[in-house]
Amino acid sequence: MLFQLIFIVTLMAGSPTSGSWDGTPIPNRLPGNLTAAQADTILRLVSIAENGTTEWWKKYSYIEDIGDGRGFTLNIVGFCTGTGDFLWLVKDLERFAPHHPLVSFERALEKVNGSDSHAGLTGLPRLVSTLNRDADYLHATWDAIVHFYWGPAMRMAESLDLKTVLSKGQLYDILLNMGDFSLLEQVKAKPPSKGGDEMTWLAELQARWLHHITKVDLSLDSGQPDRALLWRSLRKSGNKKLQRPLKNLRCYGQTFSID
Repeated sequence: MLFQLIFIVTLMAGSPTSGSWDGTPIPNRLPGNLTAAQADTILRLVSIAENGTTEWWKKYSYIEDIGDGRGFTLNIVGFCTGTGDFLWLVKDLERFAPHHPLVSFERALEKVNGSDSHAGLTGLPRLVSTLNRDADYLHATWDAIVHFYWGPAMRMAESLDLKTVLSKGQLYDILLNMGDFSLLEQVKAKPPSKGGDEMTWLAELQARWLHHITKVDLSLDSGQPDRALLWRSLRKSGNKKLQRPLKNLRCYGQTFSID
């Protein structure tokens, strides 16, 4: 109930947010022709790798330098101070909440963009740690998620004629992990849009992602295969709809369930 009240306040302040989407912690309906429960399942799966929990909504206030050369990693999807997506979030926040304390870091974020520097960001971790229930911050968070990751992933799925929840979730997580869809250019199997079989195409994409994060760019997951193996296990189980419950989800030495 408290979460819903927060987003009602946001709506009154001019946000398009209107509370919970069909009883999930997701504030708005998301694109992609998914039910709220399906979208929430995708977010929970991503949160296993990003934050070590299926309760993704508790991690809006997460901030840490994980030593990957991208500065601070923040929030539920791993925005970074060094990659531009968190800067975009702050600029978006300024648009509708110009006096928000986070806006004071905008100039410093512009200067550290493209680096791992913390220059000018003293106080940012302490501030972000207080924002888990800040309506304006959450509004900007979802603007950024849809702009950079969720929206592009669902548009890519549509262009490839991918129908399953599993494929859509996989594209979203790969985009979060890699920052682009360059990996798709390496897939030789035909997607459904070209007459191919969706699961055959997905199997090759997953194999190439696994190779990439363990052999090509070790900075993405420190060379660990778990994130890719998690999604591969879902495909091998045949659960294309990501229908709950999902049991024995293993990642980074832990086991999770989504009920």
